Amino acid sequence: MSEAPAQGTPFPGPIGRRLSTHLDEVLGLLSRAGVSEPRLYGDVADGCEGVGSWVVIGVTIPPQVSHREVLAASGQIGLLIDATVRVLAHSHVVDYGWDGDGVPLTGEESPPIRRCG
Repeated sequence: MSEAPAQGTPFPGPIGRRLSTHLDEVLGLLSRAGVSEPRLYGDVADGCEGVGSWVVIGVTIPPQVSHREVLAASGQIGLLIDATVRVLAHSHVVDYGWDGDGVPLTGEESPPIRRCG
């Protein structure tokens, strides 16, 4: 499994690079789970990840999608990128301590919002 960063990756840390490397697979897992509009939040998105960092992906969850499917996608993504991952509704991201718009995971991310020094 390659750990080389994807071209132009805005996520400089090791988790961010693995996420960028496997972005197409991550997006496929989210799509198969039935969710849409994925956005990355937290210190990986900010480019400030450290020991104990985990990945927070906010999504739009249609009413017909089971929370088990979303939980399964979290686990599959976590195994893929070797990190703790939480996929949750955009409205619940604030419950995990993150606010703001996040970074869209579309394959054409905006630069990270740098909150660290």
